[in-house]
Amino acid sequence: MSTGTSAPPTVRGDAINASLNANYAFPDTSTAAYDVDMQQNTNFTESSTDLLPGHVLGHPGALLLGLPGGGCSPAIFDYVKHDALQVHGVDWASWPGPWDLESLTTRLARVLQERKGPTLLAGHSLGGMFALLTTLKAGHKVNGLLLSNTGAHTAGHGDANLPDRVRNAWTEEASDAFLLSCFQCPPPVELWQKMREYMVHINREAFLEAVITLRQIDVRKRLSEIACPAVIAHGRHDQRRAMSFAQELADGIPRSALVWIDGGHTPMVDDPQAYHEALNTLVRLTGITG
Repeated sequence: MSTGTSAPPTVRGDAINASLNANYAFPDTSTAAYDVDMQQNTNFTESSTDLLPGHVLGHPGALLLGLPGGGCSPAIFDYVKHDALQVHGVDWASWPGPWDLESLTTRLARVLQERKGPTLLAGHSLGGMFALLTTLKAGHKVNGLLLSNTGAHTAGHGDANLPDRVRNAWTEEASDAFLLSCFQCPPPVELWQKMREYMVHINREAFLEAVITLRQIDVRKRLSEIACPAVIAHGRHDQRRAMSFAQELADGIPRSALVWIDGGHTPMVDDPQAYHEALNTLVRLTGITG
């Protein structure tokens, strides 16, 4: 893939249009199959700083960890600022394997046990399931959730055959079409270049393993267990995640608020001001002060 300084194309390619509503079957696996007790699983040997930098993990104040979707650079969270929070985009695809969502979330939940200050999780797309599962494992160590264009399952997902493309046909054109479909309008040139560069160097095995296991998990029956406040900030023009996914989260999580944003799959970039207002709502709900 070339990574020049060209601006993002202004129209989405046929590759994405052809992928919408495609039928790619995965096993119908219950959440229970992936719900391994965090304390019982001792297969992970990396240190905490292999997952989060020491200055982030040790930050004494409130921390917002941004969990991007599969194939998306953590740079999407560069647009997220708040006076009361330190914001850190997590590059989970660069972690040591394995990269199935059960393993990834078990490890993050363990790391969060070391945190002293409040921790919020902002989950985007696949990162939303990452945030949900981590919260179910880490309990009170997660103080709030900001969930964007994600869901408790993937039935009806608008890009069902993504794993098949990543495995068998991941060309430069396919990658660009995938990235562009993340936005309602072409993103800023600087971000576009960061996202294309990130995709060039991403661990393809990590990307594939995560998007496959996403399609095997369903936490609808466990949403009521989430005790912390949650704000669902959903871009209403998303091609992949219909508005019904957001409504389902809001209906299932007890302390939730639903915010519609005039954006696509990545609302923190499509409408940063509206996303910031949603984050303000979450900060108020959690009682965090600057």
